[in-house]
Amino acid sequence: ENMHGGGGVKCVRFQSTPGDADARTDVFASAGNDRNLRISDARVKGAGVVKLFEDASDTCVNFVQWSPADSNILFSAGFDRAICLWDIRSTSDKPLHRLEGHHRTPGGGKIKGMHRAAFLASGRFVITTGEKTKLISIYDVATGKTVSRGES
Repeated sequence: ENMHGGGGVKCVRFQSTPGDADARTDVFASAGNDRNLRISDARVKGAGVVKLFEDASDTCVNFVQWSPADSNILFSAGFDRAICLWDIRSTSDKPLHRLEGHHRTPGGGKIKGMHRAAFLASGRFVITTGEKTKLISIYDVATGKTVSRGES
């Protein structure tokens, strides 16, 4: 069954057990061209959607990653200018934080997408580069604030 309404699925990531990145659960996140982030349980017959975050991005969602520290936290990233942090326990359809403000392109152009990020320091920070930049931004997961933009 196509859980993303006929649009392409860009990323699927199984939830890890905190403290053991190699231990997987039956819960997974999937995202794609429909801009939605789905949390599903493989043990449930059919789509098994446990949580749906509609319009998780202004564009397609290309990448999702679970926190290595908290199995309820993950981020999503697309070609827009924000990485969104989500808590699957939340009753809101809004992200915990929108990590924004990455570098402008050389010459002062528009801020490009942040679409390939990673958790750092056991899930305390998110680190990312931006499209067409050689600079790195680091964000605090707890507060959503920028820790470093690595200005050149």
